[in-house]
Amino acid sequence: QEPQDDTSWQQRLLEDGADDDDNNDNSGDYSRFSCQYIYEKTPTPGSVGQCQFAKTCNGGKGIMFSWMFCSKKFNLYTIFAILTPFLLIWMITLFRLLGSTAEDYFSPALEMFSVKLGLPPRFAGVSLLALGNGAADV
Repeated sequence: QEPQDDTSWQQRLLEDGADDDDNNDNSGDYSRFSCQYIYEKTPTPGSVGQCQFAKTCNGGKGIMFSWMFCSKKFNLYTIFAILTPFLLIWMITLFRLLGSTAEDYFSPALEMFSVKLGLPPRFAGVSLLALGNGAADV
């Protein structure tokens, strides 16, 4: 059965990885391939082919941070090693801010509702906490 339009055909080709041709002509155009195949189609890290693949995969859109695959100074693992401590500190800071905000604002409100409704603390924590969490979806 023929695809209904040209974009669905291209999407299926990208998802399948276009395995009928391995692009051995070194033209630098990898637009027929999905970006998930970057390590299969260009196995040499830091190579020119991997840089071109990162820039042109997914129909020419490329990978968001393709410069990570094109850097001559740092390879991908070095960049991750440099960024990891900063990202961990940032995540810890965000969780601490979330905890202090919940302690300062959410817990007193939850306690006030449980006292007004005459609920035991355990039941109030289980029911009102779930209600407060799902209220945005309702």
